[in-house]
Amino acid sequence: MVEETKKHSAVDLIIKNGKILLEGSLIEAGLAVENGVIVSVAKDPNLPSADTVYNAKNKVVLPGFIDLHVHFRDPGYPEREDFNTGTGSAAAGGFTCIGDMPNPKPPTTSIEAFQEKKKTAEAKALIDFTLYGGTGTKNIDSINTLSRLGVKAFKTYMTSKYVDLATTSYGGLLNILDEIGSLGLPLMVHAEDQSILDLEKEKVKKVEGFNAHAGSRPPIAEETAANSALLAAGYVGTHIYLCHISCASVIEAVS
Repeated sequence: MVEETKKHSAVDLIIKNGKILLEGSLIEAGLAVENGVIVSVAKDPNLPSADTVYNAKNKVVLPGFIDLHVHFRDPGYPEREDFNTGTGSAAAGGFTCIGDMPNPKPPTTSIEAFQEKKKTAEAKALIDFTLYGGTGTKNIDSINTLSRLGVKAFKTYMTSKYVDLATTSYGGLLNILDEIGSLGLPLMVHAEDQSILDLEKEKVKKVEGFNAHAGSRPPIAEETAANSALLAAGYVGTHIYLCHISCASVIEAVS
């Protein structure tokens, strides 16, 4: 709650009586903020005066969280989630910035698609955002152009589900890693081996419900693709981010 307001003060905002994580420990202190920047961390008696003072008694004061992996499906499928509902939910949970994946409709693999998505996000988003570019063996030529528009990371799928984002050959993955690495940018990878998925899908054709989905995606599908992506990234020297890891063995390989 806002405790008091003053007209002539040293800073814009004081958050007092809170618990602040500082150098690995929770301490009872306050923050002074000027023009959106923390300018002082001190015990409450040592804080300057401020235009607005918030009392954070019995609360932990944290910076805004960042969610690097969201799927708002906007434009294309706003009934699933759009930038307004998605960023509103994020803000309610303490997130002040999100990174949206490139598989709406159309996928974010061209200048036109990126500009349309950016316009949509700017009109609806309630918090900060970044938009990832999509890439695959079909559109490697768009990587450089999208980077000049402000794309700071790209994503590809080692499956064939999204045709424009698919990289199902390891030679194709090496080419993409080389192109993105030359720009000093990272590649986000959905790591599942398509040939294994195809094989296992046949085995569970008569299985119903969630067991069919789980059975069609055994750990070896992720392990094979993830380890291949790690080897390729190490060979080329490009930083990768393996999305939604679900296997302990892959976590061990990354570490």
